[in-house]
Amino acid sequence: MRTVRITLVVVFLLALSPIAFADVVHLKDGGKIEGQVISDDGKTVVVKTRFGEVKVERSRVARVEKMKTPEQEYTDRVKALAPDDATGRWELALYCREHGLKKQEKALTAEVLALVPQHDGANEAVGNVKHDGRWMTPAKKQELEADADAAEKRAAAGIPESGPEE
Repeated sequence: MRTVRITLVVVFLLALSPIAFADVVHLKDGGKIEGQVISDDGKTVVVKTRFGEVKVERSRVARVEKMKTPEQEYTDRVKALAPDDATGRWELALYCREHGLKKQEKALTAEVLALVPQHDGANEAVGNVKHDGRWMTPAKKQELEADADAAEKRAAAGIPESGPEE
């Protein structure tokens, strides 16, 4: 009876939060356990979840749905990318964002910017801003605006633009 209560608590917690594992164990009572099936000996199914391992009697299992984890999907998709495929990299970066693969998303975004420095989505993702039709860091934008303000003040005061007079 205690195993049933623990299983129900785990199932409830899993329903509330997304996890990185992709296998789904559908129970005969309508519940499900998401995680990575690490063993199924015909009597017991063992599922590794974010909260630890859960053992379920095989007689309570309706079916096991085996799927790729987000990490496995990322690995497969990144291998298929052509070296100059900025669009594919950006789409995969968005996939990584949706699935909590922050490190991979950051790396792919950097690769997109190396291929297409003015890529709108990748620049927004790294916090760059658009100024005069070009993407740049906020610090660079401030620098350019300060230079423009200084030039405007010099012009208003009648001070020549170029350096020392000859």
